[in-house]
Amino acid sequence: MRALARLLLLAILAPGAMPAVGSELGAGAGVQRTFRATGRWDGEVLQAESMQLRESYDEVERLQVSARIEAADARRRRFRLGPVRVEWTEATRLERLEPGQLVDGRAVRVSGRVNRQGALVASSIRPTENEGPEALQVTAIVTQAAEKADGSFDFTMAGVPVRTRRAGYNAVESLIRRQDARRPSAVVETQIAGRPFVLSGEYAMQVRDRRNYQLERVRDQVLDSETEIQLEAYYAPWQSVHLFAGAKLVYDAELVRGGGTRAPELAVERDQAWVFLDRILGSSFGLQVGRQNFKETREWWWDDDLDAVRLYFDRAGVHAELGLARELARVSSLQDVIDPEQQDVVRTLGMVSWLWAPRQKLEAYFMHADDRSGSAPVGTRLDETLEDPSDARLTWYGLRAIGSRDFGPRGALEYWADWAAVTGEETQVRYGAAGALSTVSRIGSQDVSGRAFDVGLTWDMPLPLSPSLTLGYARGSGDADGSDGVDRGFRQTGLHNNNWRYSGVNRFRVYGEVLRPELSNLKIMTASVGVPLLRSSSVELSWHRYRQLDAADSLRDARLDADPSGLSTVIGEEIDLVLGFREGRRLDVEVVAGVFLAGEAYAGSARRRAYFGQVEFTWNF
Repeated sequence: MRALARLLLLAILAPGAMPAVGSELGAGAGVQRTFRATGRWDGEVLQAESMQLRESYDEVERLQVSARIEAADARRRRFRLGPVRVEWTEATRLERLEPGQLVDGRAVRVSGRVNRQGALVASSIRPTENEGPEALQVTAIVTQAAEKADGSFDFTMAGVPVRTRRAGYNAVESLIRRQDARRPSAVVETQIAGRPFVLSGEYAMQVRDRRNYQLERVRDQVLDSETEIQLEAYYAPWQSVHLFAGAKLVYDAELVRGGGTRAPELAVERDQAWVFLDRILGSSFGLQVGRQNFKETREWWWDDDLDAVRLYFDRAGVHAELGLARELARVSSLQDVIDPEQQDVVRTLGMVSWLWAPRQKLEAYFMHADDRSGSAPVGTRLDETLEDPSDARLTWYGLRAIGSRDFGPRGALEYWADWAAVTGEETQVRYGAAGALSTVSRIGSQDVSGRAFDVGLTWDMPLPLSPSLTLGYARGSGDADGSDGVDRGFRQTGLHNNNWRYSGVNRFRVYGEVLRPELSNLKIMTASVGVPLLRSSSVELSWHRYRQLDAADSLRDARLDADPSGLSTVIGEEIDLVLGFREGRRLDVEVVAGVFLAGEAYAGSARRRAYFGQVEFTWNF
């Protein structure tokens, strides 16, 4: 409670999804600052659905617009994007476009300056994704701003009138939209008692192929599929009160497995279900209660659904959150009880994000996990599904710097730097077989003290095909002495996914799709090259090199079934290919292929390569 009080006093917690636009624009404070407004043009005003503070422009005449072309006149080199008249010349740089492709209906992004006649003279034109005929995105300096009585704003950007829906709208949008989910339309979108009600969802299917994960002489293969139907309902009975509920139907089946496949499983799973109170009594605080998603940009700390109470703070460039979480019920209809590893685990999670400059953020993270489930005495027999190998009281804390900078003709750089530490104490429980049951065979305790960091750069290069190059290095401490009662190996929070994207359209496992290790007793070098395809698709080729800090006969939470020998630190290398397609408004397609090349740590294994392949289709509705 003392730590909780301190964090509340700091009042600096935030999902880092976007700055507090209301605070930036209130009373004209946002005038002369550069924003990106995204929404729909209704013929008179851009109805903005999101606002983002961007890197400052040097002139109010600078303007970037994304929309579908209208009234194209190839002879006069003119067309219209929503309310903006565009002119292009011989000096205009056409990226991945030919002049003959500048026709009505083509979605483009135009950058340039507004002349005295009010036309945007294009310095560059490139194809882009556009969500519909009225969709419009404008990036420019705010020249006029006025706050309305209902908390919304009217303002002007390079002559374009813009209106936000209401104060706090962006915060609500960030809660109901998952990191990689796009919901372009809805099954039902109407009003109940004069207030908005939306019913939406998605259909997703994955087919996965895993081969040689045991690295044994006999080939092993598991080919399986997972199909998921998800429905979500959103309702705002009052302006500052938001309700959300969701559920999933999941069908999991094995198609091929050596030794025989298991029976298919059909389950109903509870999804997020929460109440959000926005801008409580007109303040900068919000409160969310229920099953909710804790997420952050890189999923290096967390991206998971938890039963929790969470407090938000939002003011200017600071956005913060503080949550208290504990699982209250089983997640799947296939479970008889709450997952034993999650049972009676109380978590306090906090995060602070400071947008200290446009597209530049400093963040602080904190999590304390107290496992109060206790362990059964040695000799106790229990079903193996009830095994809980660890009861711990651990605290994680760390910092992140993340951002991007545009260098014009030299391209753009994106960077990240994460540092984290974990401390505490852990009780470890070992189990032995006793017929159809497990038996508690040994209980031991140890202190925990580990460190880790992850740094990297992505360069979007100004070359043909617009490629990007990413270089990264991650290191999680190991434990050289396993007998001193202190585990100095780092471990991640257990809520992590290590799922991110560099410059492509799809997220992927940035530590490798085959091995998927936790950053513990590992050094990981990464090099990746990405290329955009079509209007909104991409391909990414990544290479990873794995080395243990201290030779050990296990890898924490890795996907391979084979264990290293503990005689060498050379774990191996991996090559992954990720293709993402998002050409349609509703359909996402991702294709992943990876091969792991075992190193000297697996010298005794009969096979030295493991393979992974996956195709995923997602239909948003």
